[in-house]
Amino acid sequence: MDSLPPESQNTEKMIAMLDRLSLIGEEQLSKGNLRKAKTAFEYTLKKSRLANNYNYIESSLVNLAATSLADDKPEQALSYLQSALELDVENNKTGDIRFNMALAQEQLGCDSEAVREYELAITAYQLENASPDVMVRTCVKSGILLMKLRKYKKSAQYLDMAATILSEKALVEQLATVLCMKAKCLVTSDKTVTEAIDVCDECIKLCSSINSRDIHTGWLLYPCTI
Repeated sequence: MDSLPPESQNTEKMIAMLDRLSLIGEEQLSKGNLRKAKTAFEYTLKKSRLANNYNYIESSLVNLAATSLADDKPEQALSYLQSALELDVENNKTGDIRFNMALAQEQLGCDSEAVREYELAITAYQLENASPDVMVRTCVKSGILLMKLRKYKKSAQYLDMAATILSEKALVEQLATVLCMKAKCLVTSDKTVTEAIDVCDECIKLCSSINSRDIHTGWLLYPCTI
């Protein structure tokens, strides 16, 4: 078998190294070792720029933003994410970028801006054919924030989107959580009490089929990494 030309070999080695560095950063981030995670992602970014590899530049910036969010530094995260958004990358991760921008705006207390970013993330995720888990998380986050802003009709629409996906995937525990949120939204709006009762009835039926007493919501909390 013919060996690869030197240029291709060098490219493969560079990509392998960038993958290893990214993995190290993600592992450290998951353990809460933010300084080590940031160091790994910064080094990945540096090497990506030297290699002129825009996909890895983008992922490094998004991962640095996720680290900044975990470190309660939303303004720094937004700076990284804006740089990522401005890159001309094929098959770019606009959904993840917008989702993390929404988290940053929430940390800053800018709820209206956060809702806008969640909505942009949902649109991007639909174009990217994102996974059901990602779509559900983003719709629910948007729905919760819209409820806080007293935009109940729009909130219910996003919670409906999440419930539809969860129903199709037969994810009963998460579906019950979302239906409880929707019922609260409908009751709070003070205009659709009858519909809220129907949603509560559906939720009670679902809960009776769940073995565990706990309905977990941890799947809503974390920023995206790439």
